[in-house]
Amino acid sequence: MKTAKRELELDLLRILSLLAVMVMHARTTGAAMPTDPFGKLMIHAIWASVTWCVPCFVMISGRFFLDPDRNVTIGSIFRRSLPRIVLAFVFWSAVYQPFFHYVMHWDTDWHSMFSQFLVGAYHMWYLFLIAGLYLIAPLLRPIAREEKLSLYFMALFLLMNFLTEYGVYLPHVSWALKQILEYAHIHMVLSYSGYFLLGWVIYRTKLPRWAELGLYALGLAAWLFTTFGGAFLPVPEGEDEFFFQLYMRPNVVLESAALYCFFVKRVSRLRFSQGASRIISLLSELNFGMYLSHILFLETLVLFCPGINVFLWVPIEVAIAFLGSAVLTWILKRIPLLRKVC
Repeated sequence: MKTAKRELELDLLRILSLLAVMVMHARTTGAAMPTDPFGKLMIHAIWASVTWCVPCFVMISGRFFLDPDRNVTIGSIFRRSLPRIVLAFVFWSAVYQPFFHYVMHWDTDWHSMFSQFLVGAYHMWYLFLIAGLYLIAPLLRPIAREEKLSLYFMALFLLMNFLTEYGVYLPHVSWALKQILEYAHIHMVLSYSGYFLLGWVIYRTKLPRWAELGLYALGLAAWLFTTFGGAFLPVPEGEDEFFFQLYMRPNVVLESAALYCFFVKRVSRLRFSQGASRIISLLSELNFGMYLSHILFLETLVLFCPGINVFLWVPIEVAIAFLGSAVLTWILKRIPLLRKVC
């Protein structure tokens, strides 16, 4: 349901994306991990079920920053958007370094703490990503305004995404393809800029029913591939076991696009009660601060992990982190000097 002020379907997707991030960040140190094949398959199924989180965050941002009807300019980005990112980064990085050193007892000295302060805690990479996307938004907005240019950009993104993520591992042609891609330097359509524009393209485009259903079918197939591929397919030498679940893999792109499309095209038609709308809006407003603060709770819970089965421990951990970060952010937003850092 859309109101004059909020688009609740995107608010809800933003909240679910945060929950998915928390599942990915959940610490399993001390928990009992499965050793049987079915248990390992379930781990990959859960991972495949949340790996859309950051792509959906980026697509939601793209829907708003690339909308031609919104007043997004170079000036507004440098006056409002980037300063908020910088303030939040400085504050939370200053919080996390002593937290890791004195509470979690990480073996760090002052030099390494300062170096780590400059790059932030491990989840704060997203602030650098979103700041970079804000910086290139004025360059992408003219493309977003033109349907043909947008679709051309998307076609290049999907092609180059496949070639750089999977094509370079194909037998017999991998070396040559790597060299060709290195010579071509088509970086403009690679990585998260594609997700950024995709968020606006899906939002704007009126898909025929067959195309929408086809995207959902591809998304489901991509989820199955991510799950079973991660559990059973061999990964290239030197790669992590979660090779198929990385954010930029083509299967994750399809899964993320399908889920985002479902919320934009279908969930948007729902009529939420007044109470549900208020809760969704509130949690969406707290989302940024919850993302930045939830690691405080997840890391602290490592000290109290009771050694129970990981499938029981992670939901408990995520619930505590979600509620704790929501309360903390709500409190910080009521302190005048701190409301802008969350």
